[in-house]
Amino acid sequence: MKKVLFSLLTLVILGGGCTALPKTVQGDWYLAFDMPNGWVMVEPYLVGSQAVPNSEPITRDTKDVILQSTSKGVWTSANEPSEETLALIGEVETEDFAFVRVLKLDDRRVIPSEAEDIGNDFYKLKLCDDGGDCQANGRYNYDYYLATDSGKYQFIVTLKGQSIDEAEDVILSAQEVTLE
Repeated sequence: MKKVLFSLLTLVILGGGCTALPKTVQGDWYLAFDMPNGWVMVEPYLVGSQAVPNSEPITRDTKDVILQSTSKGVWTSANEPSEETLALIGEVETEDFAFVRVLKLDDRRVIPSEAEDIGNDFYKLKLCDDGGDCQANGRYNYDYYLATDSGKYQFIVTLKGQSIDEAEDVILSAQEVTLE
């Protein structure tokens, strides 16, 4: 009996061989995301105006990124793009997309105190009531934030023809990339 108790105590003290190893997350930017099929991460571009996502690789030098549910350029303006604009920038999505701009915030930046803690270092800030002025051109009326020991991030969402559910799942899947 003493041997059994001693063995159990030893296992408890040593952790029973179940020590948790830090999770290694690889990626090109500061955060990695679990994105559904069809979603892409691209460099920032002017939404609804002159530029479309380019094929430049994302690196840690990229200050912010765009996560979107289409590989086409996204047009958020209330006005339809003209034929001349389309000739310059190519095919765009105007009606069925989720668009999330992810900003790496300056260390001095503070997450607003009004933001609701939704767990796992994520926060959600209400900008206006449903149907409010802040929702022009598909802008979602909440911003999301992630605060970790090594950085803070803001997520700005624009939706047309899609619900927030899939975009929110992508946002909440964010994990810091491990440098080796």
